[in-house]
Amino acid sequence: MIQHHQYYLTIIYILLSSILGLFLAYLGIKIGEYLSQREVTR
Repeated sequence: MIQHHQYYLTIIYILLSSILGLFLAYLGIKIGEYLSQREVTR
């Protein structure tokens, strides 16, 4: 029972960390685009 619970926690942890990683990468790309646009318009 305890091992099964640990298994689910591990899956949830991996999913959350991968989603967070994707979100941070997306945010980084958006910030990079915004900064490059500002450089061009200046």
